[in-house]
Amino acid sequence: MSQSHGINFITRLTGPTLVDLEPIVTATIVAAGVGILAIIARKQLLGVSSDSERLVPGTRFNARTVFEGLVEFIVTMSDQVMGKHKRKYIPFCFTLFIFILAMNLFGLIPGFSASTDNLPINFGLALVSFVMYNAAGVKNTGIGHYVAHFFGPKFAGKPALWVIPFILLFRIFMFAIEMVSHFVRPVTLSLRLYGNMLADHTVLMAFISMVGVYLIPVIFFLMGTFICLVQASVFTLLTMVYIKLAIGEDGAHEH
Repeated sequence: MSQSHGINFITRLTGPTLVDLEPIVTATIVAAGVGILAIIARKQLLGVSSDSERLVPGTRFNARTVFEGLVEFIVTMSDQVMGKHKRKYIPFCFTLFIFILAMNLFGLIPGFSASTDNLPINFGLALVSFVMYNAAGVKNTGIGHYVAHFFGPKFAGKPALWVIPFILLFRIFMFAIEMVSHFVRPVTLSLRLYGNMLADHTVLMAFISMVGVYLIPVIFFLMGTFICLVQASVFTLLTMVYIKLAIGEDGAHEH
């Protein structure tokens, strides 16, 4: 949604001829802002005198405590979905989460719009998730085993000759189902985020247009913030589920 909360400052910056670049410019600004906050949080963490004190959460509200709280949230989610032995995927999942959350929240600021209101941006994020979990599956199980799991489970024993044609038909059917299932995932991921964020910011803009930009409907901003957090969490949660399914329970698919 290129026009949000009345005047859109990014659209004014890009100009009418480059209005289609507004979501990209907004996403770039958000990414730069998240990067700067991450650097500040790192400096604050390194500023602690001892390693033991770094393990204790900070008491002041600053960039460090914000990132610590969000990291703890994603680690807890990852442990519940993928298990503690798959924590190596947390950096990717957290990066995805914090970027989507920041873009969602940026759209709540009067005069700006969220890049997640834009379907191509969301589809790009979904493609990153798609490539990641498939790459994880290939790396952990080997390309042969990973491709083989698309054809269904392995049957025990040697089949009779008359059963082989039915097995082949079953394999073809399973492969077709798996292909549709996997290639639909980026579409559903992007559409889910797009639809929910567009609806959220449309409702918020409607109430602001009724009461004015300066008379802020606080309750709807709080609800919008909650929805921003939920949608970023859902996108990240589904990515974790896809990674878990790709690499298997023990890092290998059973055939």
